[in-house]
Amino acid sequence: MPEKPSTVPADLGRRLGARVIDGIFDAWIIVVVKIELVRDLMGFDIPKGAKGAYDTSKIASKITIAIVFFIFELVPVALWGRTLGKSLLGLRVIDRKNGNRPGWSAAFLRWFTPVFSWFIPLVDVAGPMIVWGFSLTNKRRLGLHDLVAGTAVVRSQ
Repeated sequence: MPEKPSTVPADLGRRLGARVIDGIFDAWIIVVVKIELVRDLMGFDIPKGAKGAYDTSKIASKITIAIVFFIFELVPVALWGRTLGKSLLGLRVIDRKNGNRPGWSAAFLRWFTPVFSWFIPLVDVAGPMIVWGFSLTNKRRLGLHDLVAGTAVVRSQ
């Protein structure tokens, strides 16, 4: 008889640890890719000393980071139900309806929710913090992105 997948919610310490590991890995990739090079390839004209909350430099940086998050967070969650950080800390993302890996639609919604919140004027960096911090408000430890996507982060077997 096949073993039922774990539905025990991941503890907040491991979730935070996985987020930190993923953040460090993503930041390392961003440095390797060199945001300046990506900006040039994307055709953004970034004047020196550009000012303003949403100048082209800031938008180009956010787009670059969103692309890195897409590749190294959305894709692994859709394919394997885990990112590098979650894998190292024994966590996985599941579809709350059936306990399987989320698939592309749910992984996209899970990725898009914090990324979208990041582009809202006046919310900026606080947006993803609010999305992820929502897991502090409920027993299943679901972030806002989990609620939107129908996912949960659980302990691996």
